[in-house]
Amino acid sequence: MDYYGVEKTEEEVAKICGRDPDIRTDASSIKKAAVSFGFKAEIQNDSSFDDIQRWLDKKVPVIVDWFTRGRADYDDSEVPDGHYSVVVGLDKDNIYLQDPEIGKMRTLKRDDFMRVWFDFKSSQITSWDEMIIRQLIAIQKNNEKR
Repeated sequence: MDYYGVEKTEEEVAKICGRDPDIRTDASSIKKAAVSFGFKAEIQNDSSFDDIQRWLDKKVPVIVDWFTRGRADYDDSEVPDGHYSVVVGLDKDNIYLQDPEIGKMRTLKRDDFMRVWFDFKSSQITSWDEMIIRQLIAIQKNNEKR
């Protein structure tokens, strides 16, 4: 939301999302928060780098849901988990993410990112229906068109 000049703390957004520390925040909760701040949000699964680039070309922020082990300083006992980051750029080799987990931009090779651009809906995977594959959330002003 900062991109559009709406400054909200992570806690303010989390409250609107209805985040429970024991339950992950899902895309529909992020969409709900965006709408409550006067934006439109589109959730897209099975996305591609071309999809991301189309949104970026329109100056529309894109949030991706991906799987990460965490920060380098996390203890080895930390279990990888789903995570949201804002895409700030792409080039032919890399994806650039503004990553709240580390508090700065993170650069990943496209091939490496494709291996972790997934998540799942519950605490463990018991069926393919629980998989979230290459999800993005595009947040735009209400007057912008896709």
